[in-house]
Amino acid sequence: MIMFKKTLAAMFILIVGNELAAANDMVQTRSGEPSMQSIKGSFEVSMLPQQDNEFSVGRMTLDKQYQGPMDGNSKGQMLSFMSGVKGSAGYVAIEVFTGKIANKQGSVALQHFGRMDKGAQALTISIIPDSGTDQLTGISGSMEIEIVDGKHLYNLNYLIK
Repeated sequence: MIMFKKTLAAMFILIVGNELAAANDMVQTRSGEPSMQSIKGSFEVSMLPQQDNEFSVGRMTLDKQYQGPMDGNSKGQMLSFMSGVKGSAGYVAIEVFTGKIANKQGSVALQHFGRMDKGAQALTISIIPDSGTDQLTGISGSMEIEIVDGKHLYNLNYLIK
């Protein structure tokens, strides 16, 4: 019963999120400039380790499927390093998303910078400037990722000028 309620709640959030994202697409500030928008949804990711004999770092390819107001696929690569101290590591990644963001079609590149310092985590994901194409030209912003009960969730904060 609890799982059913969580599934129902997640479906409600995704449906309402889609409707709000479409409505929010038209929001402007009093000066007539578009304002920062925020959309939420989920994604699935598969990571495939790559062989790298030159360096003592981990390297993986990324393949993501985004659902919700950000609807499409993303491909990328990640480099990571784990130190000898438990809970200390870092990673960088670039992914290129192709699909729709709040019903606007195009591609955009995201840059990840993550680190752990003895278990304390920090993650920054930014939209790479001038990487938007088609209806996403002029997009800027950032993304937050949260993992809840094994499910990957995103919160994309963006502005299209």
